[in-house]
Amino acid sequence: MTIDNVLQVAKLYMSKEKLHKIRKAYDFAKKAHEGQKRKSGEPYIQHPLEAAYILAKMNLDENTIISSILHDVPEDTQKTLNDIKQAFGEEVAYLVNGITKIAHVHFRVGMREEQIESLKKLLIHCAKDTRVILIKLADRLHNMRTLHHIKEKEKRERIARETIEIYVPISNLFGLGELKAQLEDLCFEILYSQEYKEYKKKFFKKSVKQERLLKNSINKLKEGLDKNKINAKLSGRKKSLYSIYKKVHDRDYKLSQIEDVIGIRIITEKQDDCYKALGVVHSIFKPKPRRVKDYIAVPKVNGYQSLHSTVFGFEGTITEIQIRTEQMDLEAEYGIAAHYLYKTSKKSDNPAEKWTKKILDFQKITKDDEDLLKNLKLDIFQDRIFTFTPRGDVIDLPYGATAIDFAYTIHSEIGNKAYNAEINGENTSLLTPLHTGDIIKILTKPKQNAPEIGWLNYAKTNTAKKNIKEALRKQSNKNKIKSGKELLQKEFRKSEKEFNDLSYKEFVTIFRTFKIKDIKDLFLSIGEGNILPTDVFNVLRRNAEKKSWIMRVLGQKKKKEQFVSIELESQCRPFQIAKIMDVINNLNIKIIKLNATAKQKKNSLTTKLLLENIPDETIDNLFGQIEQITGIISTKRLFPKRMLHFYIWGIITILVWSINPFFLSFLPQFGEQKSRTIFLYLGIGMLLGSIFYMRNLVRKSFPGLRENRFFWIFSFIIVTFAFFAIIAEIIATNIHFNWIAVLAIVTLVYSILISEYINYYYIE
Repeated sequence: MTIDNVLQVAKLYMSKEKLHKIRKAYDFAKKAHEGQKRKSGEPYIQHPLEAAYILAKMNLDENTIISSILHDVPEDTQKTLNDIKQAFGEEVAYLVNGITKIAHVHFRVGMREEQIESLKKLLIHCAKDTRVILIKLADRLHNMRTLHHIKEKEKRERIARETIEIYVPISNLFGLGELKAQLEDLCFEILYSQEYKEYKKKFFKKSVKQERLLKNSINKLKEGLDKNKINAKLSGRKKSLYSIYKKVHDRDYKLSQIEDVIGIRIITEKQDDCYKALGVVHSIFKPKPRRVKDYIAVPKVNGYQSLHSTVFGFEGTITEIQIRTEQMDLEAEYGIAAHYLYKTSKKSDNPAEKWTKKILDFQKITKDDEDLLKNLKLDIFQDRIFTFTPRGDVIDLPYGATAIDFAYTIHSEIGNKAYNAEINGENTSLLTPLHTGDIIKILTKPKQNAPEIGWLNYAKTNTAKKNIKEALRKQSNKNKIKSGKELLQKEFRKSEKEFNDLSYKEFVTIFRTFKIKDIKDLFLSIGEGNILPTDVFNVLRRNAEKKSWIMRVLGQKKKKEQFVSIELESQCRPFQIAKIMDVINNLNIKIIKLNATAKQKKNSLTTKLLLENIPDETIDNLFGQIEQITGIISTKRLFPKRMLHFYIWGIITILVWSINPFFLSFLPQFGEQKSRTIFLYLGIGMLLGSIFYMRNLVRKSFPGLRENRFFWIFSFIIVTFAFFAIIAEIIATNIHFNWIAVLAIVTLVYSILISEYINYYYIE
């Protein structure tokens, strides 16, 4: 890279006088950095030149390019900031000073305060003059391109992690699409090298075919646009490797499910032509349902505008089409930098200015640095969705937000009094995830007992979490203890374990870890949202790694589960199955098998579904959303193999006791009374073991079975049959037996069954 390369790009939009100032800055920096080398061995001046070239390609003003050439001079040479100010003016000195301050602190593990302080400086300078962030991002992009020259793996990964966590979100925040994509792929190669090689190998093989499909699609669309007299430029692109990885990793896709790897961009002259072009596209290629997005009418929070449509292109290849004007395209690629080229927007209308103001507002209201980072990560550095109130007001929320977040964004009292939501005119749960374009109406009741403790698991915004916890603290202790107990029991049952079965030592471990007095205090803390049920379970899990009892239950058993089987009981209503399917599809869960049976007399519908193996928290989320559908009576998870174990064990028990009396009478070796008595005691022991085994199997694997009367009848029949067999043995073999002992055992076994029955129906 030479200064002539930079000037050649800059002369396309700059005067000779400005070009002369840039060359003067180069001469100044070259002399200051003389003798300095980078890790690659090349002269140090190459780095600021590369950064300047990146900014020149963005069509930025001369002071920004000059500042990028000089940005390392005060820090790494004998020249001072005052020298720069005298030679190039106050504005350049201010920009260079901003970059110098940002460079003082790096983002390292264990440097929380410095991390936050650096982040503050970066954002404050960005708010005062956004060119500082543009220079810093150009500087970071070139550093990432040359990162392989650093030998220490730890340092490479630290820089890449810093880039992906801080600079990529900031570039996205300011709409720097092209720069963001380059940074992501460079970080991807460093942080996930194996996956990077795998993805590169997989998608490189398809590149020839993709090029052919792109070429054919572009020619076909160009022909259609010309026919309709729409002037437009068309270009093709392939999805970046990191964007594919992120889709697979974050949204639980499989690599084979990634379809829209190729895309076509249509650049029109006027905004009206964008909508006309969309009509032409849909007349040529069939659009994919629910995949048309209008970011022109409703721009993204960073100002991004475009029409998006996913279509079935040549040979059925899924292709993403983006349609926008030239100015929209420039802003999409260069974000805030485009405002320096197009002077059509007032400063107050610049979306980036609004965001930086919001960041500064966060600093005023947060108590400490850790709160600031949490707020920024929760509410700013996330993908956004755009939803609407019934009056048409736009509410922007982070990706994955639910109707709960929407309610609390409107007002804390709306959230506290909410009991349901209307999304696009359909009554649905507050736990429903929202999507861009949804129109939401929150339904409230003046005396609603909201919020519920479970909402904390679904709230995505810091605002919602904070208000939910505040409202929970004001509820009565009795309600909080009840809620806490229910949530904890539910969490344990998901993993086939009963909270009540914990040992004394395990309770002590929980109390010591969370610094609480007793079980009541634990339930209260959970009910207030101070302790999460998952935290309690995880404490036991970590403690059990030394003893391995939880790992046997969680690890080995879960590995055997290849699929998840669930059963839903509901009223027969129109579109009931369709509503259930919508919930499952929204959670990206694959359905293996579906079986629905309607009972006309009871006006009920039983739906059994076999799903792909999904985590317990996803099952909990699925049941939570399905239970909000009108007409749903019950939801339960089935364990077919273990259900079979239950019935097989019961049948074997009956068979054993059927043949046992005959077995005893025909075996001469058991002629002695003592031997027969011992054999009889062993049989009774087996009966007790059977009862305990089946009780635990039902409790842990399919507690819903206890709703079935047949289960209780079957259990009592087994026990009764066994005792008749015992009496038959005693009479047939003339065993001298203690009838008081028999009566005691009969009483014990029946007591176990009856107490289980009472415990389930009247206590639980």
